[in-house]
Amino acid sequence: MKRVFLYVVMLLLSIITTSCVVISPIDNLKLSTSEVTAEIEDYTTCTIESGSGDYAVFVANTNIATATLSGTTVIVEGINKGETSVKVVDKQTNQEAIVKAKITDLVYRMTFTTTKAIGEKIKLAIVAGEDPNNVWLDLNNNGLRDEGEGMREGESLVQAEGGSDVYVEGESSIYWDYYQSFPVGYAYKLKSQTVTIYGKVTHINFLNSRDWGAPRSYATYEDIRNSTFLENYAIELTSLKVNKNKALKYLRCTFTGISELDLSGMTELIVLDCSENKLTSLDVSNLTNLKLLRCAKNQLTSLDTSKLNLKVLNCRENQLTSLDLRNSKELYQLYCDNNQLTSLDIHKFTKGSGNVLLYYYLIDLSCYENKLKGVAMKNLINNLPYGLVTRGNDAPYERRYFYAKVNSATEQNEISTENLREAENKDWCVMVSDDGANWPNCPRVLDPDPYE
Repeated sequence: MKRVFLYVVMLLLSIITTSCVVISPIDNLKLSTSEVTAEIEDYTTCTIESGSGDYAVFVANTNIATATLSGTTVIVEGINKGETSVKVVDKQTNQEAIVKAKITDLVYRMTFTTTKAIGEKIKLAIVAGEDPNNVWLDLNNNGLRDEGEGMREGESLVQAEGGSDVYVEGESSIYWDYYQSFPVGYAYKLKSQTVTIYGKVTHINFLNSRDWGAPRSYATYEDIRNSTFLENYAIELTSLKVNKNKALKYLRCTFTGISELDLSGMTELIVLDCSENKLTSLDVSNLTNLKLLRCAKNQLTSLDTSKLNLKVLNCRENQLTSLDLRNSKELYQLYCDNNQLTSLDIHKFTKGSGNVLLYYYLIDLSCYENKLKGVAMKNLINNLPYGLVTRGNDAPYERRYFYAKVNSATEQNEISTENLREAENKDWCVMVSDDGANWPNCPRVLDPDPYE
């Protein structure tokens, strides 16, 4: 009987305790602001500061703006000039909050911050689009166009004899095809370390390389890096923001030291050279017009090129583990050596393609110092095109060039004599080296066993 009594008491205590559990009320829906402003083709955000955590967003006029949710962040993107409202609904409490969204015209601009001191000069080469007179540099960062801030009001620079952006590391043809020669470069005196360039700029080059002032004897970027040239000409940047200039087609920002580069919405971009920086990520996946990409000597671990139709890719000396170039049917120069690649997928060219070339002029395929083995290496060789190449205009036919390392202590690719012979049978000139520095003449196909 006593046991039954104790059991009943314990049961009652349990019921009482359970009934006393306090359920916290849901906080009222609250936003960080009641009004946001965004430019056309740009976006702004506001934050949901309190609520249940389960929300939905609605836009009154989707011709003016769109809105999406990312956690507790409301992202409002401008479509057309005008005003509309964005309604945030708490699904648990049915509470609503309204944000007024004002969409304004896009102000084309690019902003960078440099480590150069006020009073020093920066050297830029700029090509304007439709109205060069409306392109100007806010050198004192006051948001106003002051005297002497026009694009052509800097100190004119004379281009070095023979020095041209198109003669670097064998990529001359693509630079020549897609590179609009800069008529002149200018030196601008800094009145602030943060500078904004306003207007529809189509081409910009931060003059850190040999095409402006460096001796012509500097044949490669490595020559420049190992010289005193950078001490006098380098533009070290702590930030570079170009994605407000949707007109940009050509961007070269080598040796600037940037660690981030936002290219969202930059669909007009054709040439991008951001080599020799500190980039750990680079999103080019939606740059559908991009033809030349140089991102060598950064710290990239991935690079999504699967949707692109590139003609030249130089991504050497990064930490990439895979590359998908199957959509790049016009690719003709590929430098991806010194990575961690375990797969390298290129467009498959059949024998019937003949001289419909992977490369338009000379051929360079450099993928040594990776981890391509077995099936991955076999597939790469199988997908190589057949046939010789020509410069046209009755020029002689030439072979394609494949750079491989054998008998090297650092090489992790596994390339067999059979692989090399198959490449040669497709009229590829296999350049074999053991150190990656001294490339001998191409061995003759008829040599008994040139690889052993």
